[in-house]
Amino acid sequence: MTYHQLSKKYGASISTINKWVLVYQETHNLPRTAKQKTHDRQQMAIKGIPDKTKEEQTDLKQKIALLEKLLAWEKMKAAALDKMIDIAEIDFNIDIRKKPGAEQSMK
Repeated sequence: MTYHQLSKKYGASISTINKWVLVYQETHNLPRTAKQKTHDRQQMAIKGIPDKTKEEQTDLKQKIALLEKLLAWEKMKAAALDKMIDIAEIDFNIDIRKKPGAEQSMK
């Protein structure tokens, strides 16, 4: 039977019938039909939900590459600051970093 016929027979909307079929398919691990796949793509195009284009994928890859560079820069900056603290502790003979388990002094 078609969804339209089922809708008339059971007094439910076509979208409800569709949801029932999808739930049944998922419950029984049944693949979607070619018609369902085509309908989904058509609905997505009507609603303005396009698939990711190659241009969008390229943009996302570029953003990922930029973020990876920024992360590498921040790691290098943190390492440089750690080294500066190490050098200052040696040169000035003072403890800059708090030691684990140390209590704060009361001044």
